[in-house]
Amino acid sequence: MKVTNKQYKYVAKIYNYLMRSVDYDHWAQYILSIYDLLEIDGENILELAAGNMKLAEKIALRFPQIIVTDVSPEMLKLNNNKLNKICCDMEKLPFKIKFDFIFSTFDSLNYLNTEIKLKNFFMEIASVMTPESFFTFDVSLEKNSLKHEKRLNRKGKFGNIKYIQKSNYDKETQIHWNRFKLKLEDGTIVEEVHKQKIYDFDFYFEVIEDADLYVSHCFETFTYEDADNNSERAQFIIKKKS
Repeated sequence: MKVTNKQYKYVAKIYNYLMRSVDYDHWAQYILSIYDLLEIDGENILELAAGNMKLAEKIALRFPQIIVTDVSPEMLKLNNNKLNKICCDMEKLPFKIKFDFIFSTFDSLNYLNTEIKLKNFFMEIASVMTPESFFTFDVSLEKNSLKHEKRLNRKGKFGNIKYIQKSNYDKETQIHWNRFKLKLEDGTIVEEVHKQKIYDFDFYFEVIEDADLYVSHCFETFTYEDADNNSERAQFIIKKKS
C-alpha cells in the first residue's frame, strides 16, 4: 500500500528520530573544510536531499543564503527554520542558475538505484555547474553494508509510534534493503521500503566521466585520505570539464 502524504509525516518523524545519533556539527565542519580546501570563489550553495535539514542549519550559520532541496515536502516541514527550501527530485533540478558549491550527504546517491538514474543524475548536476564549481557527495560501499547490515535490524517506540526496521544486503544484486513498519496510535500500519544500490567504487568514476565531469579528489569519508575499493565510504569531489 502506498504511503499517503498524511501518513508520511509520521515516517519523516521516525527517520528524524533514528538519525538522532548523527553528529551534525562534525559533518558540517567536514563539508565546510572541503569548501575551504578547494578555495572556492563564490557563495552560491546548494544542498541536495537535505532531509531533516539539521546539517543545512549548521552550514547556514556561515552561508545563510544556502538553498536546500528534498523530494519530500514532509521532511522540509519538520521544522520552521527560515532556510530557502525547494521541494524537487534531484534527478530533475528546476534551476536555471549555476552554483559554486553543491553537496549531498548520508548516502543519498545510493538511492539512485539503477545505472540509468545515476547517469542521468550526473548529467543533471553538470547543467547547474560551471568549470569553477565543485560538487561533493558521499556514498556507501559494499564493505559498509556488510559491516552494518545486522546493526540496522532494530525496533522501538517514539512517542505513540512503534517501529520496526529490517535491514538486508543482497550481494548478488548489490541492493541494500531497509524496510520500515510503523504502527500509529490509532492502530494504522504504515510500511516504507528503502532500496539503495551499492555500486562498485570504480563505477562512479565511469559515470562521472560520461557526464563530462571528472573526480578532483576522492577521500575516505570524514578524512583527507584517498579512498579505494576497500573503503567503507567514499567522499567524491567532482568538477566540470572546461
